Amino acid sequence: MVIDQKLAHERILYEQFIQSVAHNHSLAQRELYPTKIDLDPSDYLIVQDIKEELLGLGIDISDLGSNTVVVNSCPAGLHYSNHQDVLEMLIEEYKETRQKIKGSATMTLAAALARSGALEYGRPLQYSEMQRLVDELFACENPNYSPGGKKIIIIHSLEEIEKLFD
Repeated sequence: MVIDQKLAHERILYEQFIQSVAHNHSLAQRELYPTKIDLDPSDYLIVQDIKEELLGLGIDISDLGSNTVVVNSCPAGLHYSNHQDVLEMLIEEYKETRQKIKGSATMTLAAALARSGALEYGRPLQYSEMQRLVDELFACENPNYSPGGKKIIIIHSLEEIEKLFD
């Protein structure tokens, strides 16, 4: 069995975000120093359109006008050092993801947020982290596919694996 760690983490985060919205219990972490961000006019309009959905996911944004917003909180458990990069990445992911995932804005944003916050490819994991990732993945409603529909798990027979080394 081969598990794509990034896609697995993406699925886990996505389902956590959807559950928090469904139970009206976002896990937001207030920022000690809120971040002021100047956006492109088109991105600013997108943020205004999805502001309520962002709040449901734990991202509290205040509007300062003139294409400027302030990030007051982010989802707990996701550690970003640069909120501007995260918001811009989230907007880009939202633009891309809404084309792939047909559903509500909340589902699209949850998928985009999960995609941007998931483990990076090639990041080494400790055994305990791998075990937790696998346990959390198999506790998901749909552990086989990412929110974007990509396979997370591939099972190879012993014969297939042996052929790879011939």
